[in-house]
Amino acid sequence: MNSKIRIYSLLTRYPEIESLISAYEVDPEEDTIQTMSIEYFCDEYDIDLEDFLMDLEELIADSKSTQWLTDNDDDQWTEGFTEEVENDKSFKGEFDEESDDSLGEF
Repeated sequence: MNSKIRIYSLLTRYPEIESLISAYEVDPEEDTIQTMSIEYFCDEYDIDLEDFLMDLEELIADSKSTQWLTDNDDDQWTEGFTEEVENDKSFKGEFDEESDDSLGEF
């Protein structure tokens, strides 16, 4: 990642970067931060540039890998994966011994 990129352009594309900036004990809503490049930001706040870039790249990669969940604006994306379970003995692994005639054959 290029260290000359402005913090503002990152924040507009990946708002979750605010949490990364906060983790370095810097207020992400400070106006001067948004005009800084990544390199200048790290120099100004005495943050190791390589560490910040690695954290930033990881956060962006995580954001991209989960972006498909929010792209379709479907709040029920899990609907096909969940089932409603009724209170039925068969779900608990219980059975009625009298109804199963094959048990006596063993």
